[in-house]
Parts: sequence; C-alpha cells; structure tokens
Amino acid sequence: MAEQKSKPTIEDVANHCGVSVATVSRVVNKSNPVSKELDAKVREAIKALGFTPRQWTARAKSDTIAMTIPDILNPFYSEILHGAQEEADRHDFNLVILNLRPGHKRRKQYLSMLTQAKFAGLIVVGSRIESEQLLELREQYNIPIVAAVRTVESPQFPCIMFDDESPMYQATKHLMSLKHTRIAFISGPLEWISAQARLNGIQKALSEAGLTLPSSLYTWGYPNTENGVQMTTNLLALPADERPTAIIAFNDQIAIGALHAIRLAGLQVPRDMSVVGFDDVKMAAYANPPLTTVSHPKYRMGQLAVQMLTNLINDVESITGGVTMLECPLVLRESTAPCTTESTPV
Repeated sequence: MAEQKSKPTIEDVANHCGVSVATVSRVVNKSNPVSKELDAKVREAIKALGFTPRQWTARAKSDTIAMTIPDILNPFYSEILHGAQEEADRHDFNLVILNLRPGHKRRKQYLSMLTQAKFAGLIVVGSRIESEQLLELREQYNIPIVAAVRTVESPQFPCIMFDDESPMYQATKHLMSLKHTRIAFISGPLEWISAQARLNGIQKALSEAGLTLPSSLYTWGYPNTENGVQMTTNLLALPADERPTAIIAFNDQIAIGALHAIRLAGLQVPRDMSVVGFDDVKMAAYANPPLTTVSHPKYRMGQLAVQMLTNLINDVESITGGVTMLECPLVLRESTAPCTTESTPV
C-alpha cells in the first residue's frame, strides 16, 4: 500500500520560493502588493505543490501584528519592543504598538480597535487587561495571542515570564554576605504579582538568616524615578540606628531615584548605603555609580514573543500554551559594597 503524502503547508510554499511565510500570505490574501515577478513565483509554487489555503487563510488576512505595552516611557518595555521589532522584521511582519496605560480612559477603545483592524496576531506585554478579556479576544475573534511579563489563567495560553522570586533571593543573599542586616525594599504596587514574588524572595533570604523585613523598611508605590526619590527620602528620615544600610528597589527606575535621593542627603553610594535594582535597563550600567541589578533578558523576550506568535499564526503544532520562564542573573556593579556602619539586626 502506497504511503499517503502529507498535504503541503504554507511553510512548504515559502521554502520552495525562498521567501518568508508572511510574503506568501500577502500573495494569497492580496493584503499588500508585491512585485509581479514575486507574485508569479509564489503562485507557480502554490500550483506546483498543490497547496490549498483553507482555515489559515481565513484567519491571517494581514501581515501586521500588534503589541500592547503599559508604559512607553519605561525603558524596560522599550528594550522588549526593540527585540520584538527586529524579530518582526525578520519575519516580514509590520509591528503596531498600542500604549495601554493603567486606567487610561481610551483603553476600551483600543481593545475594540484590536477586533476591527484584523491584525494577524497580538502580543500583550505586562497589561492589566483581565484574562477573561484576552480569552474572549482569542476565541470570539480568532486572534492568536501571546502574553509576556504576565500570565493568563488558561493552560492553552502561551505566556512568557521572568523569574521574580529567585533573583530577589540572590540579591538579598548578596547584601547579607556584605554584612548588611537592615535591608529596605521599595516595591511596586502590592497587588502586582511580580511585587508579591519579589517580596517573597527577599523575605525567604532574610528568614534563613534569622532576620525580618520590618514595616518601616518596606514601602511601595508606582515604580518610577520620582517615586524612587520620594520613598528613599522617607527612609533616610528614619533615626540613624533604624534607617537601612542597603536598599533593594523593585526596578531600576526606583533604584536610580534612590541614588539621587542618597546624594541629595549628603551620603555616598556604596560607602554609606548600598543599592540594588531590578531589570538591568541600559542606563543602569551608566548610573553614578553603576548599578548592581537583576538582569532581565528583555530583548530576548521580545524576540521570543514574536517567534511564538508567528508559530501560532502559521499553525505550528509545537506551540500548545503554558508558561515559558526566563532566568534573570544578578549583575554586580559598583553600587554595593561591605557595610561600613554598625548594623543592628532586625
């Protein structure tokens, strides 16, 4: 009995022509013009291979993908965007950015636009959009979606996350190895899952050493530089024998604000106080002093998000959902040093 041949796929057509899948999609769906020579080449390959576009062509009517981010001014998201943009270029996709700030009054209008613009797919980065809304977008409007820097409560939903707890555990252990025992944590909003995970890492390390994180050394707010200055100023106002000898910040923006506030108080980093950030944005290496921080593979996350979305658009069976966790190493620079003041354990 002769072996049954598998049906040709759009990837077979692309490989036959030496072009991208997105280019074949343009020809099949007439979504964007291509040269006459390329159009003829692709159509000849489709005929020769016997490829018949069916469910795939009904869904992917565009060579444009969208990415939502919560704060376009935050360099953390800018570096994710950089990786996504370059990867989208490699796949011949256009990338549209939607800045969905928390609580923004036009957020519902932007979400509505996603259903009307017929994007080939969507990447949702760190958004406060409810999981139910994302699942509805995917199922009701047949939009392939990948989530990054967040999770979605569905085992079939592909998500990319950073490890938040272990790096904070390592950062705290690093400070304790330098004889710091009064360690403050300036957190992001308490309801954020990432803030809870980072707090857990700090508390775990402190607990193993018989230490605690007192309420006076634990503060929180929206993670930007201005709040970093203000919250650090509040910590410095504590009595000398109660204020921290080291600060762990929720992100590098807070940490850079902390460096500024410490200088304004006439103190020096790391002689008088050590500071650790989180994210390793590009400016962290050029702070004064260069910032010890947890390094997020942000560019890689942007790349991976586009790769996953492209596979979903092209019906690659290996993408079945679940969480992909990226490791985050601690990068040691000049903002941490041995404690030089008497530090009473708390």
